[in-house]
Amino acid sequence: MVAHEWVVVQLTPKGEEEDPEVLTTAIKRLIKTAEVFVPASISKVGDSRVIHRLVDGYLFIRRTDTDQVYFRLENTKYVDYILTTRTTTDRRSVRKIATIPESEIDKMRRQVHVETEQGINIGDEVQVTSGVYRGINCRVIEEIKENETVQVHIKLRSKEAIVTLPRSYLKFSSKGDGAVPSFSPFATKIARIRDWAQRASPVATWRPLQPFPQLLAGKANLQQLTSWVSRLGQFFRLFHFYKSPPDFSVISGKMLLVDRLSTWEKSHTYLLPHVSLSKASPENLSLIEKKRAEVQWLSGVVKRLEGIDMSTSAVEGTLTSRSPDMIQNIIVDGHNLAYRVYYALNAPTSKPMSDAQGRPTSIIFGVLKSLASLQKRFPEAQLYVCWDGAPTRRKRMFAEYKANRPARSLNGASDFNQIEYLREVLPALGVNQTFNPEEETDDIIACLVKGPLQGQNNLIVSTDHDFMQLVTRTDVLMVPKVGSRPEALYDPDAVMSEYGVEPQKVVQLRALMGSADASDNLKGIPRVPTKVLVNLVKLHGSVDAIYSSSLAGVTPNQFEKILAAKSQVKLNVELMTLRADLSYSFFEGKFDSREADQLLAEVGIQAKPILESFSRSVRGFEKHS
Repeated sequence: MVAHEWVVVQLTPKGEEEDPEVLTTAIKRLIKTAEVFVPASISKVGDSRVIHRLVDGYLFIRRTDTDQVYFRLENTKYVDYILTTRTTTDRRSVRKIATIPESEIDKMRRQVHVETEQGINIGDEVQVTSGVYRGINCRVIEEIKENETVQVHIKLRSKEAIVTLPRSYLKFSSKGDGAVPSFSPFATKIARIRDWAQRASPVATWRPLQPFPQLLAGKANLQQLTSWVSRLGQFFRLFHFYKSPPDFSVISGKMLLVDRLSTWEKSHTYLLPHVSLSKASPENLSLIEKKRAEVQWLSGVVKRLEGIDMSTSAVEGTLTSRSPDMIQNIIVDGHNLAYRVYYALNAPTSKPMSDAQGRPTSIIFGVLKSLASLQKRFPEAQLYVCWDGAPTRRKRMFAEYKANRPARSLNGASDFNQIEYLREVLPALGVNQTFNPEEETDDIIACLVKGPLQGQNNLIVSTDHDFMQLVTRTDVLMVPKVGSRPEALYDPDAVMSEYGVEPQKVVQLRALMGSADASDNLKGIPRVPTKVLVNLVKLHGSVDAIYSSSLAGVTPNQFEKILAAKSQVKLNVELMTLRADLSYSFFEGKFDSREADQLLAEVGIQAKPILESFSRSVRGFEKHS
């Protein structure tokens, strides 16, 4: 076997999410001599571990055994299949393992190292991508090379902090000037604006000695000067061949003139003088020097303009950075939150809550606590809770839609409907609500952010990744912490980083991949690597354009699978696209502490801490109009 070649292994969805160390151990249980390479790095800080993957969905095994040894891995928990080619032997089609050379593995190893280290320096603007500060923009103030960590200055809502983080926890945003930042956000912003003004002032007041059209008209003169300097220098080098050379004092004077003009020309080739170069003489030098002074000044102007551009970007970044005070509306997927609370409070270690009448209240308490936490975190934002209706419209389009989803009830064996109770108490807490009994929450939220709340700073809260298609610079998706997965904030850059395509193309990609939630029953193209599908969307832009193309760049096997799934993929696009033109009922919230206190007392929930979180003046859609 060829030991410098590597077998390419396609992982299952379970394998894609698994820890690289677990994958390596699992492979070695089946192939004890296997040398496994997972293109990923693991960063550790204390007990926290963060995995950074260079290539999703694949690992590589050094080839030292026969093909059959590696085929044993297929259709297991972590391995989907082994990448192969087909050859014909004795009129039979035989699968042969396809390999890649060691040089490609070395490239990936280097790339993993580069992406982990990132070349971040002092003064650079970065974004935290992992850990408790995920999604926060900050600036590097110190480098600790021996630990491969850096110290960053982080601005929180109520305070500022200096935090030590691994480089791999950071994503480079923009190059800094190497200066340690001020620890006052106001001082930093004022300093940037003052620097911008100082750079812009001389440019705004400058008046050229000559109009620019005349300067540009001198291009031919500059070319003459270059040619003259070159030829005159060559001419003087030939003088030693003459038996009777000219007066060397004249030659010396001319050479001084050539040197001065040559120096001037080399230093300032981008501005064109108004001098008659064919009659260049010492009398012209005063005019040349004036032009040279102007060129030097203009060179400074160019540098100032470059500085202005950098300063403008810095000021713009400061003014547009998202902070808790800038979120205007929080739009919560109501049933998504209720089910998260239901499963969290029904864990083996949790004790169900009930009121004096024995009615379950765990969901009521959990939802109110979560909403109160959001309101405290974003005190100026208006809360909207959107409730789920039946998927009637999608069922008419595709009868098998969500056919795999088991029947679930949040009420359990009780007749007490906790969702209906929440819908009754939320208006008294100032929370707006929306509902359409024939439509799903996803579409109603799309109607909000593309309708009455369009252009405002909206934060959508849900674990449903269907909302990725709604993400813009003003509409951001927050996926709450679930289990060991930390909270994640998705703006257009984060969506691009995770999916490889812009938010507006996520539906096209997911239609090819199939729904991430198997219970939706929306199947994609089987056994075609995600990377291939991403490249197709990048190249063509949409499913229709992909199927109208020749599908260049895919293997014959992939070509067949893509064509076979055509009808389902096109149906997926229709089913996955969120509608923003639907009708819905809107229930405006108006804070009433007395009514809220009475309603909460009915189910035995202490009202005071909840009322403190929600107590403020709200006016529904009019609040930010």
